Amino acid sequence: MSSSSSSSRTGIRRNVYGVPIRCWCGNNLKTFVSSTKENPCRRFYRCVIAKQETEDHLFKWEDEALLDEIRMVDAKLLDLLHDVQTISKTLRDQLAVQDTALLEIKQDIASKVRMISEDTMMSMSAAESPNIVDTTVTDASANLANSPLRNFAAACVVLGCAAFLSYKLN
Repeated sequence: MSSSSSSSRTGIRRNVYGVPIRCWCGNNLKTFVSSTKENPCRRFYRCVIAKQETEDHLFKWEDEALLDEIRMVDAKLLDLLHDVQTISKTLRDQLAVQDTALLEIKQDIASKVRMISEDTMMSMSAAESPNIVDTTVTDASANLANSPLRNFAAACVVLGCAAFLSYKLN
C-alpha cells in the first residue's frame, strides 16, 4: 500500500492531524474508497469539489487519520496522568504538613489543659482548711476533669485551630 499522507496531489503539503473535518478551501469532506492497484479498497478523505488530481484540495488516508487521532488521545492521556500525579503529590505533602501541625496543636492543648487542671487542683487544695476536707469539691473537680463538656470544649478548640491552620495554609 502506498503511504502518501495528507496533501494535495500537486505536491503542496499541508499537514492535517487527526480526522479532517473540512478542506482547506472550506468545503466539506467525503470518504471515498480507492480503486487503484496500489491501494485497492483503501478508504480516504477528499474534498467534495476535488474532481481532478491537479486540484489543490485535501486528501488523507482514513487509516492514517485514525492513527493520528489515537496518538493525540494518548498524548492527552499522558498529560492528564502527569497532572493527576502532580496534584496527588502536592495534596499528600500538604496533608503531611497539616497532620504535623494538628499533632503539635493537640499536644499544646493537652499540656495547657494539664497545667490548668493542676492549677485548679492546687488552688482548691490551698483553699481548703487542713481540718475540714470537703469531699464533694474534690469529687466535682475529678468529675470535671473527665466530663463530656470538657471533652466537647477541647474538641471545639482543636477543630477551630485546624480550620484556622487550613485557612492559613491554603
